[in-house]
Amino acid sequence: MKITFAVLPVLLPFVLDAQLTPTAVNADAIVLVPYQVVAAGPHERVWQSVTVDAEGNTNANSYTELATGLNYQNTTTGKWEESREAFEITKDGRAVANHGQHQVILAGDINTGGSVDLLMPDGQRLLSNPMGLSFRDASGKSVLIAEVTNCVGELVEPNVVLYVNAFDTLNGAVRYTYTKSGFSQDIILYQNPGSPADYGLDPATTVLEMYSEFFDPPAATVSFHADNDQLLNFGQMQIGRGAAYLLDEESLKGIPVTKEWTTIDQRRRDF
Repeated sequence: MKITFAVLPVLLPFVLDAQLTPTAVNADAIVLVPYQVVAAGPHERVWQSVTVDAEGNTNANSYTELATGLNYQNTTTGKWEESREAFEITKDGRAVANHGQHQVILAGDINTGGSVDLLMPDGQRLLSNPMGLSFRDASGKSVLIAEVTNCVGELVEPNVVLYVNAFDTLNGAVRYTYTKSGFSQDIILYQNPGSPADYGLDPATTVLEMYSEFFDPPAATVSFHADNDQLLNFGQMQIGRGAAYLLDEESLKGIPVTKEWTTIDQRRRDF
């Protein structure tokens, strides 16, 4: 199950990730200045080169590279620098990604209150932690089948932290991925959680849920898809539609998922 936090570029209603082809250069031209960045912004970079042709004419060739979250502003120099999709492990075991418009800190142990700290580009903060898995039927009855337990994260790729044995009664992991354009939480189950019937629930009307708790979160604008899945908009970032897949199927056909942003016992949950 995937929960994705996506960066929304200002004034752009969609995620943009494209690179324009540079202007063709005459094969006989001599390159005086190779392509280099001459201007940059949060979601764009202008590349330019200078050539001279056989007649001695000097030409400037340029193109604009566009991508969501392409650059971040260095708070010391004020300059735009290229975002880096990477975590750094601190001495106390935390994983920190702070070379982008949004920043993330992951606790060494996932079973910690506020273990996931996301600072959004506009300064809003989402402090959360995963809680557990449950079955819930159409009547509203739910059964907790696995809770998040003490587990130390591993840096398995430069931008991916995996908590391998994250649940107490199920063989499953929690994975976090940091990119220039967003941040995602994936739940990976390595064993079948069983049938809802084992807990006295009707399999035909029961869903598997993953709970995450948020601590004093900023207000979200909630809108709905046709299937009642919620879109949570926090301004420059949003939590969009999730996705689920069966690992043992070659086709990796997606399984429909929905989410709900709600308060339970005066505590804010997403599931």
